[in-house]
Amino acid sequence: MTSDEPNEDRSLSDEDLTDEAARQIEEIGHPLIVQSMDLLQELVDKRGLQVYFTHLNHSNPVLDPDGKARREVESRGFHILEDEQEFRF
Repeated sequence: MTSDEPNEDRSLSDEDLTDEAARQIEEIGHPLIVQSMDLLQELVDKRGLQVYFTHLNHSNPVLDPDGKARREVESRGFHILEDEQEFRF
């Protein structure tokens, strides 16, 4: 099976959730989205933590509102910050 074929049972890999997966994590300087979700999942699930990912490269697949990467992020209870979305503290 190629990575372009749909597979409902397959979780997204780091490659699916980052725009430049070929780079080493040390070069990126921050954790990948999937790593952040894995780290924070329990707080999202059990304590209602709201996590919004922001400052994404324009080619990141999570920016496609109809894409599988976005669906995976949202299905796990995380969010992608939309353009001009604001939070008041």
